[in-house]
Amino acid sequence: MTAESLAAACEQAAADLADLADLGDHFIERVLVDSSKEGGEVDVFLRHGPGRPDAVVSLDTAVLLDVGGEHVRLPVERVAELVGLSLGDLTVKWWFTPDDDLVCGIAYSGYGWEKHTYFLDALTAREADTVTDVLLGEVRARPGETTALVVDRTGRTAEFDWDAVVGGTTTAVPLLPETLLLAGPTADALSGLPAAAVRGAFAPGLTSVSGR
Repeated sequence: MTAESLAAACEQAAADLADLADLGDHFIERVLVDSSKEGGEVDVFLRHGPGRPDAVVSLDTAVLLDVGGEHVRLPVERVAELVGLSLGDLTVKWWFTPDDDLVCGIAYSGYGWEKHTYFLDALTAREADTVTDVLLGEVRARPGETTALVVDRTGRTAEFDWDAVVGGTTTAVPLLPETLLLAGPTADALSGLPAAAVRGAFAPGLTSVSGR
């Protein structure tokens, strides 16, 4: 991939990510504490790669969507490198099968966050289970790298501004997704929660907020 094509991809990425909203309302969003991490989450998918019964990546190639919406095939290692460089927002596709793909939007904030949004609508329930389990396992194994994880497979919070919650500009959370993990101080500050909401420890520094 040339420097020119990479620059074009990064320049258009914000529009690409906005277009991803059309993919559906079922998603997993993970906010990493520090965008200087060197593609660690991509490495997670490599570890669950070919030959594994819980494979997320069934090929050794991923696709980066370029400025024209065309697919630029890249080795997975190169995708991890691009994520680690934090040059700009990226949109990546992974495959379970030739027909079932997982789209991931990777965005960077001025606060140093790196946000990965996985759109689950094109996956089967079992494939969505796999993605959920892999990401929950990664967060549990390395809780210090994550400041928030939102798993919403029903779409009930698709219109909610989770960035505002993570950034501390709002504390009101009237609806809960299936799974909500937040850094301890952020979880403690929440208000307006459903009456049945319960807080509990998930991993060091991370609190689970659930409606059950």
